Amino acid sequence: MTDQVTTKVCSTCKVDKTFDSFSKDASKKQGIRSQCNICNKEAAKAWREANPERVKAKSKAYVNRLTDAYVAGLLAINRDQCPQELSTYD
Repeated sequence: MTDQVTTKVCSTCKVDKTFDSFSKDASKKQGIRSQCNICNKEAAKAWREANPERVKAKSKAYVNRLTDAYVAGLLAINRDQCPQELSTYD
């Protein structure tokens, strides 16, 4: 029988935790992140609090991308139904 490792030490809190306490990361040797989910969440929260301008800019860009895709989809679907109204948006 092979002994498989089922625990890992978090690089931040230094606590030995099971693999299900870590997010997947295909680029890592074991296939999971080095920080546990709790520490990763805390680090992300700290980053968001320290960088409110960047968070706002990313959120705005995300909404703009979604809005553009939504409008483009509506134009593609409804072009045949009401071409005269849609021509003003092209």
